[in-house]
Amino acid sequence: TLLSSVLAERHITLSHVLLTHWHGDHAGGVLDLLCLYPHLNDSIYKHTPSKTQQPIVDGQVFEVEGATVRALYSPGHSHDHMCFIIEEDNAICTGDNVLGHGTAAVEILSLWMDSLRLMQKQECKIGYPAHGIVIENLPVKISGELASKTRREKQVLQALTKIKKTAGSGKGDVTVKELVSTMYGETMADEVRQMAIEPFMEEVLRKLAEDG
Repeated sequence: TLLSSVLAERHITLSHVLLTHWHGDHAGGVLDLLCLYPHLNDSIYKHTPSKTQQPIVDGQVFEVEGATVRALYSPGHSHDHMCFIIEEDNAICTGDNVLGHGTAAVEILSLWMDSLRLMQKQECKIGYPAHGIVIENLPVKISGELASKTRREKQVLQALTKIKKTAGSGKGDVTVKELVSTMYGETMADEVRQMAIEPFMEEVLRKLAEDG
């Protein structure tokens, strides 16, 4: 395999497997990995692990030759999401919380924003995302992500106010579909609206309700 070839070429021996979260594109290859390297059977680590995995706790440190890796619990993209700080490089493996292209899908918006602020506090310069290119200026990227979501919250509030004014006093409730149509118009593809925009809008509304 490509992995075996690279490890052999660079004389690297795997000692730990640290999973950022449960999604299939991150944890789905573990069984294949164990077929190649059965000695790792007791060295698969994840927050809220399965029966065959080892637990990771916030702040846990993994040390190998040339690197000290510290776990940072950072839920939001998923409930079990972990980032990993490489102390020597002043860098974070950001998993799916911050991507090298576009923006992350979010399971719980309020937790995700709190996690990004926590990542900011680590004062790491470089981000190694699970998808996309290396993030050369992680503080700027995180600030942009937080600012974008804050703007979206304001836009949702403005849209709700607009709908209320348009409907008058006779209508109290607003559906997510109505809100999306007000903000984005009626031309959006159904698949995009249903798979991406409406779920995110529900998260924004949930956060606004939590914030009061």
